[in-house]
Amino acid sequence: MPVIATSGWPAQILPTALLIAASPASYLAALTLLTTGRPLANAWAFAAGWFAAVLGIFVFTYAITSPAPPKAASATNSAASAVLGLVAIVAAAVIWRKQRAAHGETTQPKWLARMERIGPVASFALGLFLPTYGLVPPAAIHLKDMHVSSTTAWVASITFGLVATLGVVVPVVLYGASTSVRLRLRGLRDTAVANQLKIAAVLLAVVGLSLLISAVTTVLSLHKISS
Repeated sequence: MPVIATSGWPAQILPTALLIAASPASYLAALTLLTTGRPLANAWAFAAGWFAAVLGIFVFTYAITSPAPPKAASATNSAASAVLGLVAIVAAAVIWRKQRAAHGETTQPKWLARMERIGPVASFALGLFLPTYGLVPPAAIHLKDMHVSSTTAWVASITFGLVATLGVVVPVVLYGASTSVRLRLRGLRDTAVANQLKIAAVLLAVVGLSLLISAVTTVLSLHKISS
């Protein structure tokens, strides 16, 4: 039996999906699209493009890679999680300092201003190009090394894509469920733009800690099995 149980895949790969979801491009784009003439159509199209890109890269990477032996894979994956977690925490600290050095003044990205005039087709296309592609293949390889069944692999792939799209989906769901959110949307968007670095720093720190905890848990499991 693999060192990492099949049932343990969420703790192993979903923190990486959360890193993708934490990208300012996700929630800033969603908040901007919700202020356009076709808010829900544009925002859901963007979410669909984002999900399709993440899922496509994940499935493709999983299909073309070969799994490593279970014990070696466990050690490699725990090391990768630890490194990614440390990188996320360091990045969070750097981003936080950058925000403080700017004295809270953050300009709106140029691509965000252009989104105020696009339609659903362009929104979908934009969603295909904005996710953080580099984080997806390592997660797919991580799952392949866990030697899961084909059914579990599909469930994990779809779940990874959905979690990675939460940064887009959550603002859209809140918009559809709450009238107060709709009325405050422009203010929420401006606040998010002004504090995008702080938000990104906090989210990166939380996910980084999660990845470190996952790595430590795996190392302890390996030590317990070998002792």
